[in-house]
Amino acid sequence: MAESPHKTRNVGHLRKEVVIQSKTETRDALGGITETWEDNTTVWAEVEPLSGSETLSAGQVKAHVTHRIRMRYDERLTTTRRILMAEGGSTRTFHVIPPLNIEERGNRMTAMASELIAGV
Repeated sequence: MAESPHKTRNVGHLRKEVVIQSKTETRDALGGITETWEDNTTVWAEVEPLSGSETLSAGQVKAHVTHRIRMRYDERLTTTRRILMAEGGSTRTFHVIPPLNIEERGNRMTAMASELIAGV
């Protein structure tokens, strides 16, 4: 019998501590919008790089990297949120592409995420 591609993974794979954030937009007196991000929760995740590319725009190199992020199911993780991961003295930011509720059981989820690195 074939093994399920979504076989339960050992929680030992969830080695990265990440923060799920939500965005708030507020209007100032002149009608401008100020965007702020607020921490919602901290969870353990597996962050796996999948692909990357570099482009030159306006004389500046930009790197675009996509990742697969696996974690325990958390309904707060949607495309309106972002994920922060501290690593090596800096913080990396991932923009979430629609997450999948693995096996529709509310136990585990996988989110594809995009990381844009300016000025590489």
